[in-house]
Amino acid sequence: MELTPRQIKMMKHAIGFTNPNGRRDNWKPSDGYEAFRNRYYADKKMPEWERLVADGLAISKTDNDMILYQLTDKGARVLSDILETQIIL
Repeated sequence: MELTPRQIKMMKHAIGFTNPNGRRDNWKPSDGYEAFRNRYYADKKMPEWERLVADGLAISKTDNDMILYQLTDKGARVLSDILETQIIL
């Protein structure tokens, strides 16, 4: 499976991989990156996320009329490989 740059950006955003200053606050060089969240809200289904769901990299559910997307462990492993650092959900 090949992820688009937009999908990678959305996955990183879901786990809070970077803050607006570009610093990785939860970065632990010996352990990897510990996600302080695992969520991405949308007001409608998003094709990029729906493909991730279809590939088993994310799940989706309805939450108060919003769509909540979350990475699965498989999604975290794939993102870990791309970013060359362990992602801890």
